[in-house]
Amino acid sequence: MTEALPALTRRGWKATWYAAGGMMGTDHHIHGRMFDAGDLQRLKREKHDIGCHTFSHMDCAPASDEAVLRDLGRNHAFFRKHHLPRAKSFAFPYGRLDVSAKRLLMRRMPALRGVRPGVHNDAADLGLLKATGIEDHNGGTALALDQLASMKGDRDWLIIFTHDIADNPSRWGCTPRAFEQLLDAIEASGADVVPVSGMLERMKRAR
Repeated sequence: MTEALPALTRRGWKATWYAAGGMMGTDHHIHGRMFDAGDLQRLKREKHDIGCHTFSHMDCAPASDEAVLRDLGRNHAFFRKHHLPRAKSFAFPYGRLDVSAKRLLMRRMPALRGVRPGVHNDAADLGLLKATGIEDHNGGTALALDQLASMKGDRDWLIIFTHDIADNPSRWGCTPRAFEQLLDAIEASGADVVPVSGMLERMKRAR
């Protein structure tokens, strides 16, 4: 948030931030210090979108339906406690899921997001939206830049995500310089930038 939010704010852009309530105020062994309550309120105040990422960052693939529902309920309660709007989308931790988890969550969330990269068009699967990671171990921003260049027409759209932005990022993050270069390319492309909830609203109006 320290790097990404100012970069987005300078351009007047809003994003979706996926929150796992159980990680608030903790020190992650890979990503370092996690968000705090003040960060959530700032995102809410500045009208960013806050999505659900389970409460405990649960791997949904091996978990029972009961365990997934229990953890999801804890995150819904966390959102209520912190006076956050109800999440409009869900991101699977680690991008892992099975058919049962997908079916279960599709009945409870407007949209689910995975980690398989790709450009959306009229055939977007709201039960498993594609998302392109900006990850040093996976080519950094190169794939996102290629997909941005490949988009044709108003119906193509792309979700881009990362975990951390730092001078020495994790394998799942990128540097501030790489992030700024990506944002510059998006701006130069003339693409509209909206959070996931905003894209869902556009799709609903287009029906």
